[in-house]
Amino acid sequence: MKSWLTALCAAVFVLVGTGCGSECTDRFDCTNQQGTPPEGKEYACVANKCVTREITCSPACADNQFCEITPGQRVCRTCTAAQGCAEGYTCDPALDNGAGVCLAPAPVTSQQIADFLATDAGTLDAPLPIEGAYVTYLKTAANDAGTETGFFLQAESEGPAMFVSDATAFATVKVGDRVNLTVTTKELITGVRAAKAVTGLLKLSENHPVQSLATATPPGLLVDRTGTTDLITKIGDYESELLSLTGTVVTDPEFAGGGHSSMRITTAGIPAENTNFRLRMPASLATTLDLSKGCTFTLKGPMWRFNAQAQPSVYSTSDITVATCPAPTVVSAVPPTPTRVLVNFTRPLDPATVTATQFTFNNGLTATDATPNGKQIILTTSNQVAGTTYTVTVANTVKDKRGAAVATPNTATFTSLRPIAVWGGRFLILGTGFNGATSVKIGNVEQPGFIVDSDTQITIPSVSDSTPVGTSQPVVVTTPGGDVDVGTTPVLRLIINEVDANTPGAADDVEFVEIDTGVPNFDLRDTGFSLVLLNGDNDLSYSTIALNATTNAAGLLVVGTPPPVPPAPNPNNWNPNLTFPSANFVQNGTDAVAIYQVVAGAFPTGTAVTANNLIDAMVYGIPTSLDTGLLNALLPEGAARAQVNERTGTTAATAETVSMQRCGSLARRDGRVYTRVEPTVGVANTCTPPAPAP
Repeated sequence: MKSWLTALCAAVFVLVGTGCGSECTDRFDCTNQQGTPPEGKEYACVANKCVTREITCSPACADNQFCEITPGQRVCRTCTAAQGCAEGYTCDPALDNGAGVCLAPAPVTSQQIADFLATDAGTLDAPLPIEGAYVTYLKTAANDAGTETGFFLQAESEGPAMFVSDATAFATVKVGDRVNLTVTTKELITGVRAAKAVTGLLKLSENHPVQSLATATPPGLLVDRTGTTDLITKIGDYESELLSLTGTVVTDPEFAGGGHSSMRITTAGIPAENTNFRLRMPASLATTLDLSKGCTFTLKGPMWRFNAQAQPSVYSTSDITVATCPAPTVVSAVPPTPTRVLVNFTRPLDPATVTATQFTFNNGLTATDATPNGKQIILTTSNQVAGTTYTVTVANTVKDKRGAAVATPNTATFTSLRPIAVWGGRFLILGTGFNGATSVKIGNVEQPGFIVDSDTQITIPSVSDSTPVGTSQPVVVTTPGGDVDVGTTPVLRLIINEVDANTPGAADDVEFVEIDTGVPNFDLRDTGFSLVLLNGDNDLSYSTIALNATTNAAGLLVVGTPPPVPPAPNPNNWNPNLTFPSANFVQNGTDAVAIYQVVAGAFPTGTAVTANNLIDAMVYGIPTSLDTGLLNALLPEGAARAQVNERTGTTAATAETVSMQRCGSLARRDGRVYTRVEPTVGVANTCTPPAPAP
């Protein structure tokens, strides 16, 4: 209709000499009349006149897009099969809502990841694109406040790989996604190079089999590194890569940062134990898996690191298989009280297999109850005779959670505690005729808060600090029938007298903790007290040392650095009563030392700080770094809750020439009684008491 109308008007114009006044009614009329428009142009019918104009889309396309016109539509596109992508890239026209996305080849993605790893931490001057990387693993929170939460990216099985700690991005991805993103900020997490902030995350595709072995069909990105020999020495090359590993656990789990545990491992490629090669996982997962020394495993997960330490990691039970574990054996038996024994094992036991009858003793001792507690069984026994040596034997019907029966060694020997009264400590009085007791005195000093447990036993929860010290103080119980003379008991004070945690020189080879007992030449063996060293970083114990030694002529007990091994010189005649495991062992603050009424075996490394059974404590460090966790747990509320400053000046070096000494007070659990002066190890302190706080 339109074409003949146009022709009719032209005929009329020729015949009559006038026009219809219209060239077109739409752009197709213009095409019919004038042919194909120039490249990049299109016809439009404006006021019935044909005009040419630039091809555009509405709304306008982004700077990196072009407007594609096809019959009936105009679309902004990033790329098509024919245009828009750099050499080597391929276009997927369906992505980004039909605009298309140029997909980077794997080597390009790997180079982009390498560029990110090489750049400095901080806000990037030029944001770095990561195109076409695969999400290989999700690292979930593990009681670490999310400081290590994120996901890993990789493009090729041989790496490199990277970690993304951006929480917003983490919430949108899953394993097997292929993504584009741009890194704007980089951070270091214990040496791991991480993308802290990213923008423009675009999911290109999903469900890729990335956690399949690279040799599988279809291939994934997982590589078996069991035989690899340089995982430690080239940790920077393997960092964040997805790997498979078969190995053996060679140490029990240890604390490894917020909510995590780690254990040293060996593999075919690294057969010798190395402190820089550890399996790491959430502590709760380690407990669930029941991992311990000697277990064998196979895992798939990312390579984490703690600076120079290589830490292959897992975060799910589905990512690790525990193949075998050794049968449980007895490690030790310790008597925390005269009616209790703690039997320690190499592995957690199955509570369903534990009864009191499976634990037998010599010398007439019997078990009346057994309470499972992980790797420990708490036995209630008949009264143990003080100072008597007993042997406990465990039946092979006791099993671990994997069903393995207790194997040899299945016995342990212990010596029952010798009762002594210590200021602030618990003291049991055994005898007869105690019912209705109205008063208990030790050394003629009333003991408040005593409890009559039975006609034959009284418990004093906390021996009065006014009780006179000495090797033989009388114990008298007043009852309705009169006074009961129970005999005598040694009375001691166990107070922290002097601490030197930072000594001259790099070796730190004369560190010590000095304890004042008030009683010269007294044998403390088998009395049930221990020195505990506490780590301010996590408020957990890092060493427990039984006070099994004899005090010196001044009534002091020194726990210190081991003396030089002959023929090495010992110019200071250094000879502590008890020793730490090594030189440079006591941590510089903020940390704490404490004395507990507990046998060492009942307070293992990694035990949380507690006020239970606490006798005395000192929290030390620098004033600008207060450890409220240690302070609140160890010292009473009020002015006594004071952290001792280990320095005399503002630098660490000022702590090397002084020790922290008790001056002018015997008060327990009071940080105000210490000052800093030249060390006086093994002899009475002569320092001037610190000035009272204003």
